[in-house]
Amino acid sequence: MRFMYCACAISWMLNDWSALDQTAAVRYIRTCLAYDGGISLNPGQEGHGGSTFCAVASLVLMNQKHVIDSIRPSLIHWCVHRQVA
Repeated sequence: MRFMYCACAISWMLNDWSALDQTAAVRYIRTCLAYDGGISLNPGQEGHGGSTFCAVASLVLMNQKHVIDSIRPSLIHWCVHRQVA
């Protein structure tokens, strides 16, 4: 997920998306939606803060954040419950 974020950030900065298959990237992020409400590093794993950030940021950079609209409440719930003091 981190490498995808790096690829998206570079593509966005250069305004050149020719080296990144956005359809496959979005499909991969969808497969990494975790059972606990976060987004995992790999399909079938539990959510992780870093991979959740990278996935959401990648979707925003690709102008595809509507992909997570259906899970937004559970994603927000997951993020809020990761805040520990």
